[in-house]
Amino acid sequence: VNATFGPTVIGNLASGISMRQTFDGIIYDVRLWNKALPYAETATNRADLVLELLFDEQTGFITYDTSGQGNHGTLNEVQWIPKTN
Repeated sequence: VNATFGPTVIGNLASGISMRQTFDGIIYDVRLWNKALPYAETATNRADLVLELLFDEQTGFITYDTSGQGNHGTLNEVQWIPKTN
């Protein structure tokens, strides 16, 4: 994702060099659009989708963007757990 102030970070808050807060939980998927949308439109609007990370890899340190925009992600300190339906 083209960010003016550096990479887009999900699940981690970095403030300065010594302070770091990580998200302690489960992230199933992440989607970003290039504009604000009403919730009902998020299920069908793929034209404005710029990032879709489904975390289906289940191994490794890269998650692949399935939006078609090529905004793949690098994972740090990931612990994969089996997905449930």
